[in-house]
Parts: sequence; structure tokens; C-alpha cells
Amino acid sequence: MDWIKSIIEKYIGEDGKLDLEATLKEINKKAPENVVPKEQYNSLAETKKKLDEDVKTRDKQLAELQKAGSVEDLQKQLTDALEKNKKDKEEYADKIVDMKLSAAIEKALSGALHPELMAGKIDKSKLKINDDDTITGLDEQIKSLKESYKDMFKPDKTGVSPVNPEEKDTVITKEQFAKMKYAERMELFNSNKQLYDELSGGK
Repeated sequence: MDWIKSIIEKYIGEDGKLDLEATLKEINKKAPENVVPKEQYNSLAETKKKLDEDVKTRDKQLAELQKAGSVEDLQKQLTDALEKNKKDKEEYADKIVDMKLSAAIEKALSGALHPELMAGKIDKSKLKINDDDTITGLDEQIKSLKESYKDMFKPDKTGVSPVNPEEKDTVITKEQFAKMKYAERMELFNSNKQLYDELSGGK
């Protein structure tokens, strides 16, 4: 995996020794962005295995028919088998594409409160899988969803001024609380739950 290799190279000192602790720490930090969950990987692997077996079966049937002869009835069977085999291969390719897109969408929506609901709003027909398995068009759709359904995504920790419970002279009125965005309310909840409960009425 290139991302692990780059991390290892980063922590090799001039003396050629590896800072193992720092390496493992960064690998653990970067893993959620680069590693497919085991359950998802197993599901994709099983589906691909089954589809591969189906295509091999069709190819074997074609080979047997070609050896049998060239009478009209056999020719019809051969033609039908060829057409079915072509269709199966197209369906196989479509399923592989759909699996890759679904996996990418699931990863991109990891910050959504209801990822299944948000996934249904992604238009797969506008997505393209590149040769390096990156997806063109997905980032734009995710950004649009975050703008249209702000309350359906977990708030980003960056960009929100944290509430400091140690600042005793800081006062937040109920009117100010009512105008707060969802992300700001969550930040207040995490940093000063007592004040949050007072302003929200415990809701």
C-alpha cells in the first residue's frame, strides 16, 4: 500500500532507523481514510468470486458447443449462448462498477447522520471511475448535499469557536442560543453541558 510506504519513509531517520511509535500512530490516524472495512471487503470479494465463476461457466459451455458440430439446431444454440454470455459479461461489469461506486459513496458519507438516506440522493449516473480507481464527480455531489442538508451531517470540528467554560464572564442568552447553528450548539453541548441544558431546557 503506497500510503503506508510513504508514512514509513517519513519516519526513517538519517541513521536509517525507523521511529516505530510515530509510524504506528500516523498509520492508525490515516487508516480510516484508506482502509475498506473488513465486512465490506468480504462482501465485495464474495460477490466478485461468484460473478467470476458464472462467467467461467458460460465460457465452458461455449467451448463444448463449438466442439459438438455445425448443424442448424446446434448453430442456434451456439448463437443463443453467445448472446447470453455477452449479456452476462455486461451485467458482471455493471455490478463491479456499482460495487466500487457504493463503497466510495459509503466512505464519503461517513460523516452523515443517516448515510443510507443521503446515499439515495447521489446520482451514480454522473459518477465516473478513473483508471486509478478514484471517482470523478463524487466530491461535488457530497459538497452539494452538505450545503443542502446541513443538519444531516456531523459538524466539522474546525471553524467553530469553542465555548470556554472557564470564562465566567461569558454569557449566552436564550435568544443567542436560538440563533446558533447546529454545529455551534453541539460545540456548546460538548464543552459546557450544564449551560447547554439551561438554555435548551434539557432537550
